[in-house]
Amino acid sequence: MVEDEELDEATKRILDRTKNIRFTSEDAKRNRSGKRAQKEKISKPSVTKDISKPSVDWDEKDQFWDEIKDLEAEKVIKKIQKELANVNDKKHEIDLWIKLGEKLYYIRKEEEAVEALKAALLRDPGNTTATKALGWCYDKLGRYSDARDCAKKILDKDDKDVDALRDYAFISISLKDWDSAREYYLKVLEIDKKDLDALDNLGYVYYNIKKYDQAIDCFEKGILLERDDDDVYAERNLARCYFIQDKDDECEKYLDLVIKKKPSHKDWYIHYMKGEILVNKKSYAEATEHYKESIRIKETRKSVFALGRCYATQDKFIFAILFYEKSLEISREEAPNTLVNLAACYKKKDNPDMEKALRLCDEALDEQDNYERAIYVKMTTLRELNRLEEAIECIDDFVKMTGNQIKNREILREKVRIYDRLGEGYSIKFLENSNKLAELHNDVSAHLWKAWALEANGKFDEAEKFYDEMIEKWPEEWVIYCEKGDLLHKIPNRLFDELHNYQKARELLEKKEKKDDVERDLSDVHLGISRVIKEMANLVGKQNGLPDKGISKDDLEKEFERDGIDKKGLLDKALSHIDLAIKYNADSWEAWFENGNCFWGLERYNDAFENYVQSLRLNQKNIGIWCCLGDTARLINNSTSEAKYYYQKAISISNKKIKEKNDLEKNLTKRDYDWVDAQNGLIKCLYEEKKYDDVILEADKIFVISKDRNDWGPLRYTALSFGVLKKYSEAIDMWEMGIKEFPDEKWFIGYCYYCASLDANSLGLKTDADEYAKKLIDLDIEESADGYQLQGAYLTENGYYEDAITILEEHLVDFTEHGKIQALRDLISCYDQIGDKEKKEEYEKRLNELKEKD
Repeated sequence: MVEDEELDEATKRILDRTKNIRFTSEDAKRNRSGKRAQKEKISKPSVTKDISKPSVDWDEKDQFWDEIKDLEAEKVIKKIQKELANVNDKKHEIDLWIKLGEKLYYIRKEEEAVEALKAALLRDPGNTTATKALGWCYDKLGRYSDARDCAKKILDKDDKDVDALRDYAFISISLKDWDSAREYYLKVLEIDKKDLDALDNLGYVYYNIKKYDQAIDCFEKGILLERDDDDVYAERNLARCYFIQDKDDECEKYLDLVIKKKPSHKDWYIHYMKGEILVNKKSYAEATEHYKESIRIKETRKSVFALGRCYATQDKFIFAILFYEKSLEISREEAPNTLVNLAACYKKKDNPDMEKALRLCDEALDEQDNYERAIYVKMTTLRELNRLEEAIECIDDFVKMTGNQIKNREILREKVRIYDRLGEGYSIKFLENSNKLAELHNDVSAHLWKAWALEANGKFDEAEKFYDEMIEKWPEEWVIYCEKGDLLHKIPNRLFDELHNYQKARELLEKKEKKDDVERDLSDVHLGISRVIKEMANLVGKQNGLPDKGISKDDLEKEFERDGIDKKGLLDKALSHIDLAIKYNADSWEAWFENGNCFWGLERYNDAFENYVQSLRLNQKNIGIWCCLGDTARLINNSTSEAKYYYQKAISISNKKIKEKNDLEKNLTKRDYDWVDAQNGLIKCLYEEKKYDDVILEADKIFVISKDRNDWGPLRYTALSFGVLKKYSEAIDMWEMGIKEFPDEKWFIGYCYYCASLDANSLGLKTDADEYAKKLIDLDIEESADGYQLQGAYLTENGYYEDAITILEEHLVDFTEHGKIQALRDLISCYDQIGDKEKKEEYEKRLNELKEKD
C-alpha cells in the first residue's frame, strides 16, 4: 500500500458519506396500489385489464364498454374520441373523458391526458377518479405542487382515503417536504400498519432527514412483511443506512444478501458500497471486481473514480491514471480532488512525471483556489524535486492569495519538514512553524515536530523538558520514549537514561497486538537498545576503563545483575536485541549493519563482513556500509584493492555534502558516516600501495573538513608521504601544523614530535631533531620516553656508542613496543661497533622474542 500521505488521503472516501448517497424521488418506492402503471414503450400492446373502472354504473352503455375492454390503448382512444363527438349523456361523457385521460396517461401522453381529465372535472368537479388520475399526470410531468393539490382535494372529502394519503406522501418526497411525507406515511400506517410501501418510503424519509435509527427500524419491519421475491428495497436501504454510519459489518451483511438474491433491479451503488468496504479491509482485488460490476451496471463518476483510487492504493498507477481521467470525462464534479489524485499518481509511477504533477495541482487550484490539498501535494512534489525554496514560496503565496492562515495539519507538517530539510539558516523558521503546528494540533505527531525543532536548534535541555511534558500528557505513547532516547543519544553521559527510555518504549509496544506496524516499531526499539549496550561495551573495552560519567561499574552490575559487564558480555547482550530487531523486521538494513558492528567489536570479522553484505543488499546507498566493508576487507582478506573498491564506491554515491562543524565533532562512537570516512579509507589504501603522490592529492580534498571533524588522519598520511618522497621540509611543516591544529590531542602531538624529529634528522637539521625529541620527552604521555629512543638513535648514528648505550638501556623499559624495537636495533649496532659480542647476542635474542610476541 502506498505510504505517501496524499495518496493515503485519497484512499479515504472522496466525500463525507452523507454526500456520497444522493437519493432522488426515483429512489422512493412508487405506490403499487391505485393501478397507476404506464407502458414502458409506446409501441407495446395494451394490457387487457382496465386501469380503473369508470364512475358511472356498469349497466349503462354496456355495449360500448364491452366493445373497448380488450382493445389496444391506441384503438380505445380513437373509439372514445369518436364516441365523444356524439355523446349526449352527461354521466357517460364524464366517464369517457376519464377513460380517455387514463389511456393517454398509460401511453405516456401526459399533457393530453391532463386536458382530458380536466374536461371530466369541468363537468364533475368532485370526481375522485378524475382527480386521482390528474394527480398522477402532474407527477409524471414534474408538476409536483399541482399533483399534491389533487391528493389534497380527495383528502378534504375523505381524510381516510389511503390512496390519496399515499399519493400526498409520495409527492411530498418529490418536493423534498420531508415533514409532510413523514406525517402522511404515518397516517397510512395508522390505517394499515403492514402497508409495505408506506414502511419502505417512511424509512427513506427518515434516511433523508438523517434519522438513521428510525429509518433502520422501518426497513427492518418491512423485511418481515410479505414481498415479491426480487424486492430487495429494504435490504438495499438498510445497507445505505449502515454505510453512512460507518458500520461496515452490518452494511456488508445486507449488501451480501442483495448480491446473493440477484434482483432484476440492478443498483450500481450496491457494488460501489461493497467495493468501499473491501478497500477498508485492504481486500483490493475483490474491491476492484465490485467497482467494475458497479460500472457495468451504470458508468458513474463515483465508481470510475473509486476504481482508479483502488488501483492507486495498490501502486498500479498507470491504471489509476486511466480511470481518474475517465471519471473527469464523465463529470467535473469533485474535479479538484480527482486532479490532485492524478498528480499523486504521476509523481509515484515508475517513470515519474513531476512537472505533470505540478501542472495538475495548479489546474486543481484554478478550479478551487482555496483547495488546501492541492497545495499540499504541490509542496510534496517540489520537496521531492529538492526545490525547497519554491515549496515554501508556494505556500506563502497561497496564504497571501486566500487571506487565510493555514491550520491544516498535513500542510503545516510538510512546511516544517521542508524547513528541516533546508537546514542551516532556516532552523529558527523550523522552530517557529513547529511551534505553530503544536499549538494548533494537540496530538503526539505535531508535538514531536516541535521537539525535533528544538533539537535542530541545539536546545537539548528544552527538548528533553518538552519530551517529559509530552510523557506526562501521553504516558502510554511509546514513540515519545523512543524519540527521547534518540535525543539522549546526542547528549554525553546519559547512556543509562537513554537505555531506560528505549526499554519503556519496548514495554508499551509489547502490550499492543502484534501487527506488522507494531513489529516494525519493536524492531526499531530493540535496535536502539542494542546500540546503547554496544556503546557501553565500547567504553568498557577502552584501556582507561569507564571514562563516560554516565557509566560506572556499580551501575552496570545493577543494570545487568552482575552478568556480562565485560565488553564481550555486553556485546552478546547487544546481539540478542539485534536478533529480535531482525526477527520483527528482516528487511531492516540498520539491524544487519549493527549486527556487523557488534561482531566487529567481538573481533569476529568474517561474521561482521557477512552482516555488512546483507545490510548492503537492503540499502546500497548508505556510505557507512561501504566504508565498513572496506575496513573489514582489509582485515580478513588483507586486500587493499578490494577495500579500495568499497571506499571508492562510497565516495561515488555521496553528494559530497559537508556537514556543520558542530555535527562533525562527534566522538567516534556516535559519528555519522559520510564521504569523508570513505576518503580516509581510500587514502590509507593508497599509502599501503605506496602511491604517495596520490595520497597527497586525495588528502588535500578533505584536509579542511577533516580538521573540523577533529580528524588528523589526512594530515598524518600527507606528512608521511612527504617524508617517504624525501620532501622533508614539507613533511615537517605538516607535523608543525598538526601540533598547532590539534592542541587537545596529546598522543597525536607526541606522534608529530616523533616524526618531525626523524624528518629533521633526515634533512640534516640535527639541532631541530634533538629539540623535537626533547619536546616529546617533556610531553606528559605514555609515549614520551620514545624521545630518549630518538636521542639514542642519533647518538648511534653519530658514533657516540657509549652515550647511546647509556641512554637507551636507562629508558628501555619505558619505551613503547615500537620504541623498544628501534632501541634494541640501535643497541645491537652499538655493541657490534664496540666489539661486545655477548651483549650483542643478548639484545638480538630479546629483539627476536619481541618480534615473535608482536
